[in-house]
Amino acid sequence: MRRFRGLHTGENQAKHFWNIITPYNIAQKIGYFTLDNASNNDTALQHISSYLTAINIPFNPIKRRL
Repeated sequence: MRRFRGLHTGENQAKHFWNIITPYNIAQKIGYFTLDNASNNDTALQHISSYLTAINIPFNPIKRRL
């Protein structure tokens, strides 16, 4: 993983995650996320969901969080 710099907001986490997976073309293989109860994780999954939806990959952030 790359070093994460900046605030750990959900939006920043999602951007960081997206910037890592995009060059590998693995967005269609995204499965489930194991996360703690921090609210920024919910926000991150919502943003990841919108990135995936924009490229026609369905993703339910509630059902995909463990």
